[in-house]
Amino acid sequence: MGLLLGWLIVMTRLWMIRGRLSGPQVVIPYNILTPFIIYFIAELFGVSGILAVVAAGMVHGWQSDLLKLSSSRLQITTNSAWELLSSVLNGVVFVLLGISFPEVLNELRDHSVHNLNLLIFVGISLYIVMVLVRFLWVWFGLVKLPHEDNQSKLKDSMLIAINGIHGTITMAMAFSLPLSLNRNFNYGRADLIFISAIVIGLSLLVPAVVLKLILPAKKPSYTETELDEAKGNAINAGIDRIRHYPDSQNLKAVIQILNSQRYLAPVMDEKRVKSLLDEAKQIEQATITAMVKDNKISDSEAAQYKQMAIVMYDRYSRNIWIDYWNWIIPFSKLNRESRKLNRELKRQVRGGNKLSKAQLQAERHQWIIKMNQVQREPYEAITNYLDNLPNPFERPEIMLVRAFYDQRQRFWNRTSEEQTAQNEMLTIAFQEEYSYVQNLINNGDISSQLGNKVFDEIANDQILYMQRNDRDS
Repeated sequence: MGLLLGWLIVMTRLWMIRGRLSGPQVVIPYNILTPFIIYFIAELFGVSGILAVVAAGMVHGWQSDLLKLSSSRLQITTNSAWELLSSVLNGVVFVLLGISFPEVLNELRDHSVHNLNLLIFVGISLYIVMVLVRFLWVWFGLVKLPHEDNQSKLKDSMLIAINGIHGTITMAMAFSLPLSLNRNFNYGRADLIFISAIVIGLSLLVPAVVLKLILPAKKPSYTETELDEAKGNAINAGIDRIRHYPDSQNLKAVIQILNSQRYLAPVMDEKRVKSLLDEAKQIEQATITAMVKDNKISDSEAAQYKQMAIVMYDRYSRNIWIDYWNWIIPFSKLNRESRKLNRELKRQVRGGNKLSKAQLQAERHQWIIKMNQVQREPYEAITNYLDNLPNPFERPEIMLVRAFYDQRQRFWNRTSEEQTAQNEMLTIAFQEEYSYVQNLINNGDISSQLGNKVFDEIANDQILYMQRNDRDS
């Protein structure tokens, strides 16, 4: 049953991939629900649901090469989701075992027909047999692994034999048994749970002791300082590669994104940051007031700009989880202010007339262009203030405040053409980082272990940027 259902699941996945139904929002729920569906179908036909799920998982593993037809992004997202879910389920197993174990012991003491020492002996014996079978499975080549000689073959066989947590499937099967069988509560359910707990405990304790004896101490071939230096040099190589681009505004934005890859975060003086931000706010307010006085903007435009600035300042100063909570709660202060601002914007745009969706979007685009024009003078005034401070490009507090206003300014100015140009420069910069690290490895300047670590970090940064870009677009 499990083999058949597993095959059907894989064929359905392939059909979804060919039919372009392979987005993470479709595939991940499908994968998570698959074992539950298989379990209930198997139970409906009167066979073991757990064994059916295990068999289906084996088929899924055998056919994993076919599922690699999906996109790299989908595979990365799916693997991350399964790793998270696996960690959660492993924790649930031990929580469930810890909660139920005292009750199992009481039931064994009061009702079990077997001696407790006998159950412990059975658990230890099963663990030894299981380790021996796994050892022989590898030793006789049923698992294809490259071995240099018999000594390495022996070592690999021992490692595979004792590694991993064993007994969880047996315990899951024991928990799935009914509490009573023909009104008999003492038919051995507690005995099976106790034996599986012994196997699980041994599979945790034995590797913790044996692995320290047969494996050398793990010593990385690089230090954290060397890792920081190697990644910093790769980032510098990527920045140097794109410096010739004439588009200074987009280049500045891309360089800031690349610099955010660096490991070492500078120590900030929070009071100094708050003082600089307060001073910048005052300059902004004074500039807007002067623009109204000089008839460069209207009172309504100044009020709209101030409202938008308040929202951005609030999002900067709040904790990200508080910000998220305020956005999802419909009656929060932030949501009320946002709805009020949207109503005001619609009223300003429509002028009392009903507009179509296309007209409303066109008018809103014109409003964004106008707000972009309004924010230029305050931005220039704040930038000049920061530039005239002592050591403006060396003090982390000044750089942080500057980054906030630069990011806000790019928000107003961002267009699809600019986003495309930034993506192009970032692609070239990331590729240069990969090439730089590969050259260091080829020349023997860094170890392959350090190079692989830097490769992983660059790839993670690139994926993070792509996900953030998709979310913001």
